[in-house]
Amino acid sequence: MDTYHDGGDNREELSAQKEKFEKQLSEAIDKPLTLENTDTYVDGALGAVIKLVDNVVAKYDAQPGAEWQQLGEANGKEHEDAALKHFGLEDVEGILRNLEDKASQFAVIGQVIAQANEASDVFVPPDSTPVLQATGSGTGMEKKDRQPKLENLLFVLMNDFGIDPDDPEAVSIVRGSVNTNMMREEPYYQVTVPGIDKVILVCQEYGNATFVFNGEWVCEQVNSNRSSENEPERPLTDYTKEELSKLIKDNPGQGARIMATKNFTANLANALEGRFSQQELDKPVDTRYLRSSRKSEDLPPVPDGYITLGNILERLDIGEKHRTRIRDIAIDLERKGKITIGKYHNKRRRQVLAFTEESAQQIMNEWVNHRILIPEGSAKTQDIANIAGVSRGTVRSVAKELGMIGDKKYGRGRFIIFSKDEAGAILDVIRERHSIPDGYVPVTEFVRDRNGRDRVDYDDVTYVVRKLGLKPVKIRGFKSYLPEEDAQKVAREVERLLERRRARAKGQLGGTALK
Repeated sequence: MDTYHDGGDNREELSAQKEKFEKQLSEAIDKPLTLENTDTYVDGALGAVIKLVDNVVAKYDAQPGAEWQQLGEANGKEHEDAALKHFGLEDVEGILRNLEDKASQFAVIGQVIAQANEASDVFVPPDSTPVLQATGSGTGMEKKDRQPKLENLLFVLMNDFGIDPDDPEAVSIVRGSVNTNMMREEPYYQVTVPGIDKVILVCQEYGNATFVFNGEWVCEQVNSNRSSENEPERPLTDYTKEELSKLIKDNPGQGARIMATKNFTANLANALEGRFSQQELDKPVDTRYLRSSRKSEDLPPVPDGYITLGNILERLDIGEKHRTRIRDIAIDLERKGKITIGKYHNKRRRQVLAFTEESAQQIMNEWVNHRILIPEGSAKTQDIANIAGVSRGTVRSVAKELGMIGDKKYGRGRFIIFSKDEAGAILDVIRERHSIPDGYVPVTEFVRDRNGRDRVDYDDVTYVVRKLGLKPVKIRGFKSYLPEEDAQKVAREVERLLERRRARAKGQLGGTALK
C-alpha cells in the first residue's frame, strides 16, 4: 500500500511548488565555474542542495494526510525519495553523487599542487620596467588574497579534456621560485600537458596573467631562441611577461595571454583547445560542471572489444605526447565518414574515445602512412640533436648556415631529413663550437637510454640533478653534461623516483609520497 499521499494540493499549487524547487536547484548547481567561486564551488552547491532536500521533505510532510511516521527512522531514504519524486526532483540523488565526485577531484588537485616539483630558478622574472610602489600612509600596499588559477586550470583539464593531473605522465607541474627583492610573492608554475600539446605558465597572485602556448612550438622555436650566437638558449620560463606577450603578438596562433576576468575559465578552456585569437578566446563555453548530466559515468562503459586512444598509443608503441595527433587523425577520418567515434567512460569513470577494431586499424594505418621511411644512412633533425646533445633548433640553425635547409621537409612539414654526409657536416660544426670535457655524457639521453625514452620527463632529471647538488656543464643552456659516474647516479635516482610514483599509483604508498 502506498503510504504517501498528494494530500489537498491541487494541480496548480503543485505545479507552482515544483517550479519553485526546480529554480532553487538550478540556482545551486547551474553556476559556471569562475575564479571567484573556485574555492567554494562544490561546497557551496552541496550545502544548498542538502538544504533544498530538507525543505522538500518538510513541504511534503506538511501535506494533509502525510503518514511518513509509520515508516520509522530506518526508512528515511524511502521517505526522502518519495518527497523528491512528488515534486519532480528524482535526479537529486545523482546530482549529490556528482557533487561528491567533484569534491574528490578538488581534493586530488590540492594534493597534486602540494607535491609539485620545485625549481630553484625564478619563472617569468620581473619585467625591465619596475612597478612603482604605492605612496601615502606608509603602511604599504594592501595585500590581496591569491586567486586559485592553478586549481581552476587542473579542474578544467580533468572535466573538459579527461586528463588526470595526478598522472605524472599526463601532467607535469613545476613550481618556480621567488626572490625576496621581488614585488611578486607568489611563484609562477609551469604546467606541461603532452596529451593536448600545451604549456601553461600560471601564477596564483592577483594581477599576473596566465600564458598558454603550443607545446611543440615552444620546444622547437622558443626554447632555442638566442639573442646572439654566444648567448645560451632560453627556456620559456626565463621570459618576462613583456617578452611572453611579444611572443604571442609576433607569432599568431601559437599562444594566448589570459587575464583574471570573470571569463577566465571560458577563456582558459578555449586556449587549451588551441583557440588563441581574442575572438576565439571569447567564444561561449559551458563551464557548468555540477549537474550529473555532465558526468562521464552517465556515458556507457567502453564496450567489449573496443579500442581506446590509449590502446592505440600502446599498439603503435608511441608516447603520450602523440595523443593529440592520433585524436586529430580520428576526427579527420570521422569527418570523411570513414569511421565512427564513440564516447564512453573507462574504469576510472573518465570520459574516453573508443573505436571498433576496424576503425582503430584505420587510424593506425593513417598514422603509419604519414610516418617517414628514412633512407638508410640518413638522419632526422632529432637524431642529430640526440647525438650532439643539443636542441633541434640548434641543428636547424647550423643546417641553415650550411645551406642544407630548402625543400627537405617531409611528413606534412614535421621532419627534416639529412643525408649521411650532411648529418656528418652538421655534427662537425656543432662539435667545433662546443668543447665537452672527456668522459662527460648528456644527462637526459643517458637517463633515457637507461629507463626508456617516453618514461622520463626532463623536469624529473632537472629535479634530481639539483637534489644531488651536481653542477653539469651546459651547452648553450640546453643540454646538461656530467661525468658518466654522476650521470649514473642521476639515472638510479630517477628510477627510484619512478618506482615511488608507480607504487603510489598502486596504492602502496601514502598520498604524499611523490618525491
